[in-house]
Amino acid sequence: MSETQTIPEADYATSAMEARASTLAAYHKVGITSVLVARRHKAALNAKITKAKFDGGIHGSGKWEYSKGLVEHKTRLAAVKLALEVFDAMPSQRIEHGGMVTILQPEPITKRKK
Repeated sequence: MSETQTIPEADYATSAMEARASTLAAYHKVGITSVLVARRHKAALNAKITKAKFDGGIHGSGKWEYSKGLVEHKTRLAAVKLALEVFDAMPSQRIEHGGMVTILQPEPITKRKK
């Protein structure tokens, strides 16, 4: 039988720090620690994939052929994005313009031109 634990829901009286502390305690109880997360993150940064194909057919050897470890770009890119978020090093998403801005407004039409 598996043992389940419910994390108390945060209500308006619960502070964000208390909710975070209870979540971290629940993770620690099931073995998810910051060291484990960091190790898995490091593994994702070095992710590789091995491709396999079967050399069959009339003139084939009838054996499986495996590639050497190839870089898994999709996993590595996701890990880099996560690392940038964790270390608060994301590039700015906000564009600011310096200098003076002139706003031109048309003159109101008071009477019809002939």
